[in-house]
Amino acid sequence: MNSEGLQDTTNKVQVWDTYLARIVRDKYHLVGDNAPFGFKRREFENTIAIIDNELSLIDDFLSFFVETLKSKLMDITKMDMGSYSWKTIGKNISDLCKSANNAKSLRDVVLLLMRLERYRNDKLNGKDSLAEMVSQYYSDIKDMAAEYMVKWQKDKDLYAKLKNIYEDDYEDEYSDDDDDETFSIASVDNKIASDLRHLLRLLVLRNVQKVEIIGRKAKVFSIVGTKINTEALASLSDIAVLNATVMPVVSGYEMIFDVLPKAYKEFRNKELEINNDKRWNLILLKKIVNSYSNRPLHPQEQALLLGIINNIILMVRGISVDRFVSLKHKYAKAYKEVVVPVIGIDEATDYCLLDFYAINSLRHYDVSSITMTGDGMQCLKENGVFDWKSLADKRLFDKIEVKDLKISYRQSRELLSLAHSLYRKALHKIAPYRSYLETMDNVPKPLWYETDDDEKKAKWIIQRILEIKNNYGFVPSIAIFVTDNKDAQSLFEFLEDNGKLDEAGICVKNCVEGDKLSDSDAVRIFPIDKVKGMEFEVVFFHNIDKVKTMVDRYLYVGLSRATFYLGVTSNEVDDEVLLTIQRMFNKRGNWATINDGLDVSEAQVTTDNESKEEKIIKLMLKTENTILTKDIIELAKTPNGGITRSQLEAVGLTWPPVENWKEQAEGKELIPSMLKQFLTVKYAKRKQ
Repeated sequence: MNSEGLQDTTNKVQVWDTYLARIVRDKYHLVGDNAPFGFKRREFENTIAIIDNELSLIDDFLSFFVETLKSKLMDITKMDMGSYSWKTIGKNISDLCKSANNAKSLRDVVLLLMRLERYRNDKLNGKDSLAEMVSQYYSDIKDMAAEYMVKWQKDKDLYAKLKNIYEDDYEDEYSDDDDDETFSIASVDNKIASDLRHLLRLLVLRNVQKVEIIGRKAKVFSIVGTKINTEALASLSDIAVLNATVMPVVSGYEMIFDVLPKAYKEFRNKELEINNDKRWNLILLKKIVNSYSNRPLHPQEQALLLGIINNIILMVRGISVDRFVSLKHKYAKAYKEVVVPVIGIDEATDYCLLDFYAINSLRHYDVSSITMTGDGMQCLKENGVFDWKSLADKRLFDKIEVKDLKISYRQSRELLSLAHSLYRKALHKIAPYRSYLETMDNVPKPLWYETDDDEKKAKWIIQRILEIKNNYGFVPSIAIFVTDNKDAQSLFEFLEDNGKLDEAGICVKNCVEGDKLSDSDAVRIFPIDKVKGMEFEVVFFHNIDKVKTMVDRYLYVGLSRATFYLGVTSNEVDDEVLLTIQRMFNKRGNWATINDGLDVSEAQVTTDNESKEEKIIKLMLKTENTILTKDIIELAKTPNGGITRSQLEAVGLTWPPVENWKEQAEGKELIPSMLKQFLTVKYAKRKQ
């Protein structure tokens, strides 16, 4: 793993929600301080903004966006350019902009903007180009602002008033035409200087157009307005109009990205007017648009805009590789930094379609492979993926290939049988997998205990845990799943106050704030939404009747974490769904003897063999990696003293076995599932 660079580091393995927020903030500068959008993380947590028709939202916004871009291009054709020094080039640009009416798609607009881009560097009367004129304009504004800053900093009273504006104003501000787009946390001095430059540009433009000065810049102007030489600014008006109107359309595809944030805000306004409650969570949308001034961007919307931005960049590359290489916009730089050739997605069924839209847009432009793993039955989110076929959409993936898991190496036959029943009940089809351990007889039965007395339920769980410890002489990995933090704390207190686990040397961990998987000989309590990806030998699901929706799926997730033992507690059940599930469990049994679980004490087994079987079982219950020794290899040999193909595969060796296969296997480190595969054959053969 190390030699191949596959270590599980934060550079290679990401939690999608966190990673999405980080790259739109730190790489794309789309959300955050001095960005067009803001976060509302705590308020948006566990909420759904786009309820349905996520993919149609992509189409609808792109159509709206294309019309917005076309409108901006057509505005150029309505300008009277006769009085400007750049009128000749301006007229040529205006004529070309008329073809925007013929654009049918975003690609058509991109192609038109690339044609317009050539005017950017055309010389005016053989002298400066438009780009050079605007560059000089920005330089002049910057010099003016610097002179004012030096002068005002000497006036301590005046400058103190300016600083007070920023000390009292903690609101994130962003201007769609702010040139200082790259800093996120700036000093007060830098913020004053940035706002001053922007204010000067507005004042220049105000000489020839109607301009509104708002926000912090209005506050700055109220203090320093009389101290600014407006006559000196008037000489820059000609180029100010060029910069504000014509330059955006000759800046190539960059105009698209500059317009995108404001266009999306306008699109949200339009969606709110339509009042489409089948697509949107309207309560949340109204709060975003009205209460929060249309600024926050929900995680689903972050995924939407990230996907659109990246797909535009990929579109540009499809048109011109050279143009793609020369892209300098911050979005393009961000894409080139985060793009990866190989993407693997675990627990993929918990992602919404817009998540997949964004993730697919992070694919490498030359080489791309995306692999998703997950179980539709383990989807616990209303907007998750219940069927892989929903991903076979041209807006997501042109082609998908689904491979079903055929063998489960984790679970016993009894638990897989229960999983099959739940799978068939929910999805109306037969589960495609079987247990690798299916030839093992007398494995533990899943148990259910029903009472309205929480203390009795806690005592029942304690007794089952002590039975398991007594059977095996040690404590395997044990987890108790609950529906919420309150239930976790209540159960934790019952288990602790009872004292029997403490007397047996078994500690209890309340893991609502973290996984806490480092301690051995511990019983861990988890909220059910935190357990995906974990594995335990023993799982209890406490108060399962408190699950109000998708109870069969929650139980399925819980039992999928267990290898051998599953226990469920509930209050008195009258719900038909739970009653149906309850019939799959043993309500009177226990795990008091090993005969009720893994049978190693049958009369036909000799004392010597019995001891070996117990050793095998204890090894199979281990949760940490194991180094193969000569003794373990001897335990794993078949009744004939040989080895099977499956066992060799478990230790990474090929079939047929070579003469020194035991020497090659010795010292190998096996994860728990592979150790089970290596050991199970011997046990299975004995039972046949």
